[in-house]
Order: sequence, then C-alpha cells, then structure tokens
Amino acid sequence: MIHLFFTRFDKPISSDNWSRLQEYLSPELRKKSNSYRKWEDQHAFVLGRLLLMECLNEIGISKNAILDIKYNEFGKPFLNNDIDFNISHSGNFVICAIAQKAKLGIDIEVITPIDFKDYNYILTAEEWQKIHLSEDPLKSFFRLWTMKESLIKAVGNGLSIPLLDITIHNNKVLYDNKSWNLTELVLSENCCASVATTIANPNFLFFEVDYSSGFIEKKIIQTNIKKIESPF
Repeated sequence: MIHLFFTRFDKPISSDNWSRLQEYLSPELRKKSNSYRKWEDQHAFVLGRLLLMECLNEIGISKNAILDIKYNEFGKPFLNNDIDFNISHSGNFVICAIAQKAKLGIDIEVITPIDFKDYNYILTAEEWQKIHLSEDPLKSFFRLWTMKESLIKAVGNGLSIPLLDITIHNNKVLYDNKSWNLTELVLSENCCASVATTIANPNFLFFEVDYSSGFIEKKIIQTNIKKIESPF
C-alpha cells in the first residue's frame, strides 16, 4: 500500500494560521523554513513536512519520527530500511508518498510553456518524435518528465542517472537489476504527476489536506490513478 497526501495553496496562508501550522514543527524545522526568502518556497517546505507527518501517522508511526530523517550521499532523505517516502512540489502543489518495505519516488510538475530546444539532451530522438506527433506535445513532455524524475527519486542516486538511460515500456522501467512500476496521478489539468515503485501492483490511499485554516483538515479524494500504457 502506498499512502499519498496532497495539498495546494493559491495564496499565502494568513500569519495567524501560519503560526499555528509552524507549531507542529520542531524548532530546527521552523528555523529552516524561515531561511527561505520567497513565501512560495517556505510554504512548499513547511507543507511538505506536515504532509510527511500525516503520512507517518497514517501508517502507525509517530509524527516525531520526522526528527530522525537522514540523507544519503546523493541527498535523498530516508528514515530506516523499512520505510521509504518522497516529497515533491511544483507551483502551488505539494505531494508526499510513503510505503513500507518498498522503494518509491514521486514527482509533480506544473505544465508551463517551455522551449523544447533547451531540453534536447534529456530525451531520445524517438521520444522527441513521439512527443511532437502527440495530440498535446507540451503535456506529453511533462508526463514523460515526471515518469523519469519519479524513477530517479526512487533510486536515490541523484543526477548520476542520465535521463537518456531511462526507457519506459508500458508502465515498467528496468533499472539497476530492479523492475520499477510507474503509475500516473491525474490531479489537475495543469499538472502532471507520477509514482515509481518496486511494488508490482501498488494500491493507493489518497488524501487531500487543507491547511488554509491553520488546522489540519483532510479527506480521502477520488482521483484518476492509472497504470501508464504510454506517455504519449
């Protein structure tokens, strides 16, 4: 089972409500959050940690376990050998995934106009051809991007994995002698999100959380979670 917690923010949370949310964090995390100059970055950091605390609580682990987070040599955070989690944010979206006895990675990207020429180095000629022939080339690009990024985050070796080396066949990727399964999350028309995991046929429990009031209000949401037949 993969637990997913998701939130969005369209504007800054009021100062009073923001103070309430920061009370859930340790002094160290509050200090780090205050180091961000842009409010968007500060919100993404704090809300990501709050989502992780909800993930931990959902699988029966103390929220205080967030204080035990360590980082591997490539900067991927981890707790212990039995729990893997991942946080991603883009624009006003923040999402966190957690699983036990499995590896996972998640990536979310807001669809924004780009110059494809700036990204020639990350995709194969065949992938670019399929993107340009697709019904919506921009969305196809971001779908493929999040699929590859979710795998990189799951493996946890940072930028040492060239995106060109990641080839997707239906909903699977073979990398480092492991078969990774890809699942696409359809959360909004203006974003793409994917999960990569070692779980063969993952089940998902998905919550959306509203932090705007300064309190944690969560609900199970219905979203389109599907195996990836093709990113194009």
